[in-house]
Amino acid sequence: MLYLEEFMKFRNGINRYIRMCEKEVDELNILDSVILTALRDNPNMLAKDFSKMLSIDPSYMTRDLVKLEKNELITREKDGRQKTLRLTEKGERICTGIERVKGKFLSELFKKVDPDELEASQRIFRAANKVLEEGKF
Repeated sequence: MLYLEEFMKFRNGINRYIRMCEKEVDELNILDSVILTALRDNPNMLAKDFSKMLSIDPSYMTRDLVKLEKNELITREKDGRQKTLRLTEKGERICTGIERVKGKFLSELFKKVDPDELEASQRIFRAANKVLEEGKF
C-alpha cells in the first residue's frame, strides 16, 4: 500500500496546484483551464478532435465549450458540419495567467527531482495509462 500512500500525497499536491489555477481564472474550473491552454497550443482545432485529444466525453466537452463561449473566452465557428475552436483575446489573457502559475508550480515541483527519476516516472505513467485505456485492470 506504499504506492497508494505516495500517490495520495502526490494527488494532494496536484490539487493545491489546481486551486492556484482556479484563483487565477476566477469563475473557471480546472477543466476550463486545460481546454484553454490546450486550445492555445492547438489553434483552430475541430471540437470533435479536441475532445478526443483531451479524453473528454464529447457531450461534457460541448457543455464546457458553451460556457467558455458565453464567457467570451473562445469562439466556435461552423466549418461545414464541424465547429472550429479559437481563443479570443480575453481567452489569451487568461491563458497567460494560467501559464504563469503552471510554470511556477512545475519549476518548484521538479527542480529537486533527479532527471532519471522523472524519466522513470514518465514510463510508469505511460504504462499505467495504457492499462487503463485497455480496461485490463
